Amino acid sequence: MKNWILLECCLGVSPMKIHSGFDEEPEGEAWYVICRFMPEDLDEYLKKTRDGRGNAPRVDGPTKQAILDLVVRPYLANKASRNALDWNDLAVLMARTTYEKYDIIIVDESQDFTANMIRGVLKQRDDESSTTFIIDTAQRIYTGGFTWIEVGLVIRPEASHRLHVNYRNTPEIAKLAASLISPVTLDEDGTQPQLAGLEDNRRPVVLCGNAPDQMAWCINYVKTQVDLTKESVTFLHPLGWFRDLRLALPRLGSWNMSKSQRAGIGRGLRMLR
Repeated sequence: MKNWILLECCLGVSPMKIHSGFDEEPEGEAWYVICRFMPEDLDEYLKKTRDGRGNAPRVDGPTKQAILDLVVRPYLANKASRNALDWNDLAVLMARTTYEKYDIIIVDESQDFTANMIRGVLKQRDDESSTTFIIDTAQRIYTGGFTWIEVGLVIRPEASHRLHVNYRNTPEIAKLAASLISPVTLDEDGTQPQLAGLEDNRRPVVLCGNAPDQMAWCINYVKTQVDLTKESVTFLHPLGWFRDLRLALPRLGSWNMSKSQRAGIGRGLRMLR
């Protein structure tokens, strides 16, 4: 929220009201060009390699020139004549002006940032600061791309750490995801899920019926299948559905709960909904 307010104060316009004057911004290659290069550097597009196209064919020189002359520059000129802004203009403004000086910056999902967005982030750093980019181009949503060097960064090997182990989802989901991206050529910022050593989990059980019967099944399962000296159990409920849970949990003999703890079960579980 602070950043939205910052932009509104500095630019004199609410970002939520920004509109380029067109029904929609240019798509595909043209929008990629606008967001990768600063306005004064658009001709660099003719010489740069297009990163982040996946398996899409390369765009040749004459086509690049046509995209600049017939789409990009007319769009920018029309926008300027309307005195309008688009989202890339915000990135460009931030790349040119320091509005805030941050000591620590953490950028998540960096693979979906444009080059100009990264430039805008870097311009807001303090002289002595720490900036962390969390990136996996295997998860890229938008077909963009840039190199770290062109945005002014040199990523040293000792400052880069790759996370190979997947903690986000089950082995089954990880294997499915890996099969879907296997045809994709990954760059140095992409990571294929590590599947070696993964064991298939037990499938979840879906309970039907009324709440007391479901709770009885859960209590029996905990008693017969869970070693509470080594494992923990959490019950998640929508807010307000704690009556049967309060009555059932004390029946677990290995749970040594005081009266005050039993009274606080509902309050504690509300925090986990």
